[in-house]
Amino acid sequence: MLRTPTCTPTSPPVRSGAWRSASDRSPSTASSCAPSWSPCSSGVCYTENQSSATQPRLSYAEMTEDYPRYPDIHDLDLALLNPRMIVDVTPYMNPSPYTVSPNTHISQVFNLFRTMGLRHLPVVNAVGEIVGIITRHNLTHEFLVAKLRQHSISV
Repeated sequence: MLRTPTCTPTSPPVRSGAWRSASDRSPSTASSCAPSWSPCSSGVCYTENQSSATQPRLSYAEMTEDYPRYPDIHDLDLALLNPRMIVDVTPYMNPSPYTVSPNTHISQVFNLFRTMGLRHLPVVNAVGEIVGIITRHNLTHEFLVAKLRQHSISV
C-alpha cells in the first residue's frame, strides 16, 4: 500500500535517535488538509490522553483521493489545527523502508531508485540515525556534475 516512503520518523524510536519506519505523505496530507473535511471534527484526531484504538482509519481511497496533486505544505492553515490533537499514523507506516548507508555507491542508489520507483531514500548510519535523504533530484545529471565540481574545487 505504501509505495513511496518519505523520510520522516513516524514511530517512537527504538533507542534515542534511532529510526525504524516511514510513511508516505498520503496520511499526512489527507488528515491535515483534505478540502472536504476537517480531520479533528471528523474524529480522525484524538487528544494525547485518549487511546488511538478508537481513532477511525482513513481508507486507501481517502488517502489517495487527491493523488498526484497533494496540497503543498504551504497551503496548510496551521491556525486551524489544534496542536493538542494527534493523528496516529502507525497503521499507515512501512515498517521496513529501503535505506542506504552513507558509503553506498551512487550506482547502487540509482538502481534502487530506478527499480523500486522511489522518490526519497533515507541515508541511515550504523546506529540507525538518519544522516541524510536522497531524492530523485539528487540523481540528476546536472546535480551530480555540480556536486563533482564543488568537490573538486574544495579539495
